[in-house]
Amino acid sequence: MKVLKFLPLLFPLTSIATVKLNVETSKVINITSDKYLSFGLDTAQVVGSYWWDKEGKMTGGRGKNKTTPLNLKDQNLLKYTKELSPAYLRIGGSEADALYYQINNDKKPKKYDSVLSKKRWKEIEGFVTETQTQLFFTLNQGPSSWDKNKKWNSTNLKEFTTYLKSISNIPITFELGNEVFAYWAIFGLSNYFTEQEYAKNYVEAKKILNKDLPDAKLAGPASAYWPVIGEPLGFIFNKMEDLFPILKNELDIITWHYYPTQSFRCPLAIRRATPYHFLKLSTYNEIRKWAKEVVHLRDKYSPKAKLWLGETGSAQCGGEPEISTTFASSLWWIDQLGILAQLKHDTVIRHNLIHADYALLNNDGTPRSDYYLSWLWKRFMGTKVFQTKSSDDKLRIYAHCSPKSQKLNIVLLNLSKHDINYEIDQMIESSLEVKSAKKDIFNKDIFVNNKYISSLEILKDSVKNKQKHDSKINAWNIKFLQTNKMIEQCR
Repeated sequence: MKVLKFLPLLFPLTSIATVKLNVETSKVINITSDKYLSFGLDTAQVVGSYWWDKEGKMTGGRGKNKTTPLNLKDQNLLKYTKELSPAYLRIGGSEADALYYQINNDKKPKKYDSVLSKKRWKEIEGFVTETQTQLFFTLNQGPSSWDKNKKWNSTNLKEFTTYLKSISNIPITFELGNEVFAYWAIFGLSNYFTEQEYAKNYVEAKKILNKDLPDAKLAGPASAYWPVIGEPLGFIFNKMEDLFPILKNELDIITWHYYPTQSFRCPLAIRRATPYHFLKLSTYNEIRKWAKEVVHLRDKYSPKAKLWLGETGSAQCGGEPEISTTFASSLWWIDQLGILAQLKHDTVIRHNLIHADYALLNNDGTPRSDYYLSWLWKRFMGTKVFQTKSSDDKLRIYAHCSPKSQKLNIVLLNLSKHDINYEIDQMIESSLEVKSAKKDIFNKDIFVNNKYISSLEILKDSVKNKQKHDSKINAWNIKFLQTNKMIEQCR
């Protein structure tokens, strides 16, 4: 993709007036999970089924061609996954609703697309154990599990949970279905059901889990929110607003999905992933609207439920080449993490780890800029969240307790074409500035404190070499700040 024509707009030399930044440290507004930043592998990747390819060929709402099952013993994948722990490892996606649990070594029924064998399950448990992550597993309640009357048949789930009861010794959180009110877009227009039917299935699944795995929590409905319009055709194919009053406090965890743009692969698109959209504040800001809507529904009907953004990436349908793999995605990613931590979210799950344009890792298992920024977030931003204020919306500020001390850490993002001078009401001890190579946010390389980051080891060294703080942040840069004062709320 040609993005050079945007560079004069990105980096003029002009600075703007000083921006005032404030952190309200008297009150913690949210406490996230210690696994707040989490990530996933698609079920299709794990079992070898329909997944995104470079050509972008589609069948319904999934890739047209089957992929080779992912090597869960790959040393790079193990190493870099472990470096981001603690975290949930979600195994989910559209293929979760077409998966047969092959517990009795029987033949796969024709209506299912793929199988999860006992051998593969043990490999999953081995991966989770070695990477020190916690499994978040999406269960099948899609069309492949329906009977001839389009009613969910839970027989295969019961076989699965009975098996897990006998052999599993890892904690597992489950989710019932993937983007359940968008089955029509994934599996065909005739495949949908009412909020009442999903609520009934959820209660049944919860009873099955309580019998065999009483400590397991159940999430749902993993509803998809599209750019601009929210839940697609929700007024026809149902939506979360009408589900919550039915399930109320039955819900353990509320999950929803959001991508700010849609890649070239998506057969339907409201906002295509283009350089133009990643230069617009509206692309970054829209998550607030949908998050506030979900928070309102949770607080009104299911106040005891945790709130998770269960799947997200810079562009739906596998990500956009030359955008999702660049620093532009990193700006979006850190901003969204900051926003949702302030908006009562417990966990955010990035889709996905590897083998996609929106992945954290390259296909060879080496890190992309989004991985490096995720690693930095984990090292700087703890679970306790504070309210912040900026006099200019183009300069974002988010503040958390440090994960390792009683001090306050801050992240700034300059989402403008100007360098910005700022005043902040905190005593800053040191800073770490992250920028794209060649002053091009659509570049895949990054610098930290002016040092080129070609490996995680170099990043770790850069973090050790703290830089004296100055009250300026360059255009389209990210800056992590460490304060020198103990904060009472961080004790």
